[in-house]
Amino acid sequence: MATPTWLSELQQKIAELETEATKFYEKGVKKSGGTSRKLLQDIKILAQTGRVAIQGDRVTAAPKKEAVAAKADKKAPTKKA
Repeated sequence: MATPTWLSELQQKIAELETEATKFYEKGVKKSGGTSRKLLQDIKILAQTGRVAIQGDRVTAAPKKEAVAAKADKKAPTKKA
């Protein structure tokens, strides 16, 4: 299974954030602070995109009705004669 596009983008943004945050905290580059905040916002959006994508995949990958019915039959109590 291929890596989803949103996940690749998320990993890229996190790597960029690490670089920018290091510049801000260790080198005192103020512009990197603003860039870090923007990257965090982008990460938030990508994370939400990922949540929606995963939820959609869960719904489409739901078990077929026959499989669900078979499980229900196994769980149903048996009557003694």
